[in-house]
Amino acid sequence: MSKIKITGIALGLLVLIYLFPQFTKPTLSKEERLAQFSPPGLVTDYFDRTGVALVKNESDHFQKLNNQIYYFFPIPLARYGVPIPEANVNSFKTLAQHFHWKDAFDQDQNRRKNIALDKNNVYCGFQKIPNLSPSRLIYLGGGYLTDHQNTYFCDWNFNASSDSIDPTRSEKIDAILFGTKIAKSGYHYPLYQLKNGKNNYKLILENIVTNGESTYVEGKQLKSTDPYNLRYLTSFQPHEKIWQVDSYITDQRHVFYKHEVLDLNYNITLETIPFNFKVYLYDPLSDRYFYQSHKIDYPNLKIIKKDDNHTFFPIFTSNDQIAFFNTQKLQLEVLNKNPFISELHRFSPSVFSNGKHIYFFRKYQTFSSTLFMFFSELCSTTSEIRVLNNMPFSQWKKEEDLFIHHPPDKGIPIKGSFWTYGDRLFYLPEYGSWTESLFEVTQSATIDQLRQNQLSYTQAEELFKDTRIFKTVKGKTFSKIKDVQRFCFKDILS
Repeated sequence: MSKIKITGIALGLLVLIYLFPQFTKPTLSKEERLAQFSPPGLVTDYFDRTGVALVKNESDHFQKLNNQIYYFFPIPLARYGVPIPEANVNSFKTLAQHFHWKDAFDQDQNRRKNIALDKNNVYCGFQKIPNLSPSRLIYLGGGYLTDHQNTYFCDWNFNASSDSIDPTRSEKIDAILFGTKIAKSGYHYPLYQLKNGKNNYKLILENIVTNGESTYVEGKQLKSTDPYNLRYLTSFQPHEKIWQVDSYITDQRHVFYKHEVLDLNYNITLETIPFNFKVYLYDPLSDRYFYQSHKIDYPNLKIIKKDDNHTFFPIFTSNDQIAFFNTQKLQLEVLNKNPFISELHRFSPSVFSNGKHIYFFRKYQTFSSTLFMFFSELCSTTSEIRVLNNMPFSQWKKEEDLFIHHPPDKGIPIKGSFWTYGDRLFYLPEYGSWTESLFEVTQSATIDQLRQNQLSYTQAEELFKDTRIFKTVKGKTFSKIKDVQRFCFKDILS
């Protein structure tokens, strides 16, 4: 039997194994599931653009349609508008209109675009906020609203209520075979009411309010006995790709992630580590790491790459093993034997040597591969550790660093370093190459100009695209981390 037939049979069996539970598990029909959460008057026609936006520069969230106010959720390639039956059309205005704010690209702007009011009520998306007076309304910042009688937090991240019920069998099959998005309904913004107290609430830190008795982070109560002594552990720089409000908080006694308290006492040696839009914490006193509020309780654990841009997870060593922390399963998973027990030399944040071999990192994403692809969705992310055998560290020589400032329309600079190994030239990017961390370079007069920082950002960017000059170093696979987001045929084949 040919390899192709064997592969086809194996693929068919895998698909049947995956689909069998979907056929045997009882589910509501698509219409029944969506009907449970679809409000009256819902507008879902993507091509219907008859509404008039109240404020154009606020993404057309609030619109007037058929003499009624609608809230349209910012969902890509979809139109999901919910009417606000209680809204008074003549007095209705967004929060920015009410306070006469100018459009500004600040973080808080995104956190208030779903808030509006009229002469009778205040609204969080399409929801009327109960017992909140529009005439006495005060915006505290960060999504917090008060009239000094009642205080609320209107979240800026919307949820779909239909996620609480499994989609139908046919929807799952269509998603697998045709890439069709599973229909959702019941979109809303979580709304939280804060406890009343003797004193008024005020914003004491970005995202945090207190009245001295109760303290809240993103609308959830933070159990601190000293709220006015709260602070964020670290002020992050923009290039670290994480907002300060996604970091850890301390009142000088306890440490919190969001509203959750961590299993450690505050000390000045704590180190916050942002990584790929997630946040970790290291406590040197207990020699333990934390992922958000979860304690990674393993001894002798060391992170070898805090500022790497070429994996989706930080890589740890633990005695004789190399590992990563699975953020979905919340457990440490071993990848291979630790190659750095005797020596560890760092070329760049993504390239290392143990004296004898070179280890480097790369990452990539796999998007939906279906019979008919209507939408491209993320299937999985893959992080790899690769190795170049028998290239001693002693024979490598760093030649120069490269740094080219980014223009206003680009987010990151071009940053890296050139190294030689014998008569071979290598480039190790830190910023500017999202996937690869090691290239072999064909030397030329243009490369000499690049090495002397004589090229503009645009010229350098174009040069890096030339795969005849910058050749990806493949090496051999040492370890691989595959994080599956959804079923795709490519996930079976890769």
